[in-house]
Amino acid sequence: PPSPPAFCRVGLGDHATAPNILAAVLAALRARDRGGSAQRVEVSLLGSGIWALASDMQMALIGREQPARFERTDPWNPIRTTYRTRDGRWLLLGMTQGDRYWPAFTEMLEHPEWIEDPRFATLDARAEHRVELTQRLEAVFAERDLAEWARLLDAHGLVWAPIAELPEVIDDPQSRAIGAFTTVEHPELGSFETLSAPFRIHGSGDGEGDAVAVRGPAPAAGEHTAEVLEALGLDAEEMARLAEQRVFG
Repeated sequence: PPSPPAFCRVGLGDHATAPNILAAVLAALRARDRGGSAQRVEVSLLGSGIWALASDMQMALIGREQPARFERTDPWNPIRTTYRTRDGRWLLLGMTQGDRYWPAFTEMLEHPEWIEDPRFATLDARAEHRVELTQRLEAVFAERDLAEWARLLDAHGLVWAPIAELPEVIDDPQSRAIGAFTTVEHPELGSFETLSAPFRIHGSGDGEGDAVAVRGPAPAAGEHTAEVLEALGLDAEEMARLAEQRVFG
């Protein structure tokens, strides 16, 4: 709460807005195909940002107040926050339905006495005593490495995830299985990996794999101008005239 606002990564607003544009265009095309008229699609970065904060925004709409900002060490639900392990790694617990997972969680931690402890027995009690419980959990998670906690958390069917470093995401088998990255050839830089589209389309019938794919590196400025104009029906003489008039170049 007292810290300055976190600096936003480049392109987060753009990437969140792009799928909204896509969804709106597809819906408009579908409506047209079913006998409707042409429609005007309008999407904004601001609207997409508001939508991305839907939960907090709804709370603000009800009371016209800023939703509370919690410290990591003062979460409303101590089993829905982050903890650091002995080897310096971080994991995220995501057990929103706290009472459902609490018995298995205490068993995994080897603290079954917490089930009957009136300070921790219910979700409301744990919220009331959240600072004390969070401090206890910090001490417990600091006793073992992330790999050992991963085995225990999975064995007890608990909701959690490791907080991965970006190189780990790149090499993760799941990232590779979904085709998150692809290799392109650049005329100057050679072969390198870049991001794929965040979805895949199969069965297009073209016999060339995915219908949506990265075909090559980002083009240089104006690299495909001639190809685009030629596809629009302009001949070399017309393109030369436009270039002379500095329409492009």
